[in-house]
Amino acid sequence: MAKIRIKTDRDNKRLILGLWVMICIAAKFIQLKFLPEKYFIDGVRIFLESTSGYRSGDRGYDTASNFFSVANKIFHINSYNSWAVFLGIIGSVILIYFIQDSLQELFFWDFAVLSCSLFLMNIYTFNVSKEIIQILIMIPLISVLNSGYKTKTKIIVCMASLLLIGYFLRSYFILIAVIFVVIYKVFLSSFYQEKKKFWRNICFVFCIGVIGLFILKTSFPDLYDSLSQARISLNQNRIGSDDANTMIVNVIEDDGSIFTYTLNIIINIFRLLFPVTVAAEGMSQLLFFIYQIILSGKLLVLFYNMSEENLNESTFIAISLLIAYFIVAAIFEPDYGSVIKHEMAVFPIMYIALIRRGDHVKTE
Repeated sequence: MAKIRIKTDRDNKRLILGLWVMICIAAKFIQLKFLPEKYFIDGVRIFLESTSGYRSGDRGYDTASNFFSVANKIFHINSYNSWAVFLGIIGSVILIYFIQDSLQELFFWDFAVLSCSLFLMNIYTFNVSKEIIQILIMIPLISVLNSGYKTKTKIIVCMASLLLIGYFLRSYFILIAVIFVVIYKVFLSSFYQEKKKFWRNICFVFCIGVIGLFILKTSFPDLYDSLSQARISLNQNRIGSDDANTMIVNVIEDDGSIFTYTLNIIINIFRLLFPVTVAAEGMSQLLFFIYQIILSGKLLVLFYNMSEENLNESTFIAISLLIAYFIVAAIFEPDYGSVIKHEMAVFPIMYIALIRRGDHVKTE
């Protein structure tokens, strides 16, 4: 991707910061005035449960409902829209502060990603949601990646954050934690080796994954079935409905074999990275398409040239987390709407991996 540098003198910095503020305001206005309720079903459910005292028994929803039940008593905010405005203001201020160091050296594609992220996070994240709690749990993770702590400390904090999110909010984050360690240890930590060996390590990781699936299927067939049927189970009642336009359906029909399952995962990873079919769904999905294409392009270019890049441990860890997230998303995400919603909750990791690349972090 061509690097087009944006001039960032004092006047331009003020202009960019002002533009980002306007983007945040516009996004929240669009959310409250124009977007249909189907975009925020989960958030409305959490808010209603937090005010009514009802709990569904789903750990993720119950955790979010308990969190906002306490928050309601502290801040005395009594409507979903009021929470959306409140969290939009607080979240936008913190996020702009977090990304302002990018203005030291800003390129056009980075500016595009940051601007889209501010817009999308105000739509999907800065609301009554599990995503806002997830980001709060990730604060220690983000902090250590932006610090000079030893690599072992960073890995431990990352694992702890992922496992906490997995236990309280989304169980698949436990799988992200496992895949993250494998990816980091096997080939990203050997980035400095020649490319032939680097790609050999990738093949090695793939073989480990296939062997792991084989062991899982033979030793724990019920667990394997629940894993392989996760997306199908979520989508089976939505086929043919108006809300199924961006539903992710496996390209190859599932026949129960590990080969087919693995092949579908690989195909779905590329479908998530390059969601070409989404562009045909109209203007409402076009922003996501453009955003994802830019992100994926940056990730693949960085990944391919990793052996030639001068990157530090924080960047390796962030890239490992990001790749692990996309692999698990390819397994579980039922539709592209869920993809972008959940992707926004890992934006701080994307920022460290793809934009700042940890170059502002002191190495050990």
